[in-house]
Amino acid sequence: MDGEKMSKSRGNTIEIGMDAATTAKVIKRAVTDSDRHITFDPDNRPEVSNLIMLASLCGAGDPETIAEEIGDGG
Repeated sequence: MDGEKMSKSRGNTIEIGMDAATTAKVIKRAVTDSDRHITFDPDNRPEVSNLIMLASLCGAGDPETIAEEIGDGG
């Protein structure tokens, strides 16, 4: 073992010390899905739900409300 996390998680972390531009770049690389209507559904839409959860953790509100506000905004 090389002491690093599993390879699936390498290169896709947001570090505490990252500047705003680097953080935005990492978030923009996140995988989403093709359904334009935004919903918070961790079981069936984990990628979209992950982005909504990040917004929630940054203080944008609860995940369900964020998804409702975006709705068809894609």
